[in-house]
Amino acid sequence: MMEFVANADIQSPPKRVTSAQLELLSRLADAGTPKEVAAVIVRLAREQAECDSAIVVWDLDGEGGPASEPAIPMAAADLKLARTASMSPVPVFSSDGRRVAIRLFETNPAILLLATRMPSDAPDLVKVMQEQLRIAGRHLWRALESAALEVSHLRLERSEKLQGALFAISDLAGSDRDMSDVLRSIHAIVGTLMYAENFFIVLYNDERDTLRFLYFADVEDTRPRDPNLEIPMQTRENSLTWYLIRGGKPLMGDTEQLRAQMWPHLEWSYSNGTPTLLFGVENSGVGPALVEGVRVTVDVFRFTLRIYSRMSPPEVTSRAAPTP
Repeated sequence: MMEFVANADIQSPPKRVTSAQLELLSRLADAGTPKEVAAVIVRLAREQAECDSAIVVWDLDGEGGPASEPAIPMAAADLKLARTASMSPVPVFSSDGRRVAIRLFETNPAILLLATRMPSDAPDLVKVMQEQLRIAGRHLWRALESAALEVSHLRLERSEKLQGALFAISDLAGSDRDMSDVLRSIHAIVGTLMYAENFFIVLYNDERDTLRFLYFADVEDTRPRDPNLEIPMQTRENSLTWYLIRGGKPLMGDTEQLRAQMWPHLEWSYSNGTPTLLFGVENSGVGPALVEGVRVTVDVFRFTLRIYSRMSPPEVTSRAAPTP
């Protein structure tokens, strides 16, 4: 049996290729993402009379678990077969002979897992598809490489944006601008990294069990908040802020997800379906900050609150906020 790798020199021509299979092969050039290419490979396999099912799996050691097309849960035995095939230059057959796992290329391999109706069908299926899989494997390898480069570029871009935001916030700490102006600028900086139209920072006084809204912005609730007004915690019982201060745990999610993290009688449905982050910062002297958004940049918020703690008067930073 021959190795199914992208650069394999496979001599044997396919014994039978239908017009439908040729059409699928031609569509490989138009398939851009790994899932699109894998879907073409699956359809190509399913065209074979011997094939009962087909799945392409890759990223076997990925942090989020293997990726597959179709995206369905894999049985432990199939996953084990795929892992074995990833280290084998030749197809690997299951003990019952009805399943076969084929490595499509060698580096960070993707695996085609096929199931046949009869054990005798599996070797024939491998032989009949070898040329088509050589071509398809090359396309899938290129699609995965392209996706990896794109992810790397996005991470680099995000890192540069984050670094720029941290420098901008640091510059604010050394300025002589009014505190309200500083907090408004910090909000604007955070807004360059993620959706943050709804944003507030509160200061908690554990001796008096009160909090103050140092900064508050909400697209729907536009009522001004007095930053010097102390609000008794008991008036905010079962709200997100109250729960964070009492529990000292970071929170994130939409309303239903937040309910699952807290008591079922949560009264304040603030997030309105948009993912929400709520957390405190160790040794900041500042209470929780709530930011609504699709992506969460916790480092910016931690840094922001630490900067603010160094700018706050001693009398309002008598004790650190809860540690997340």
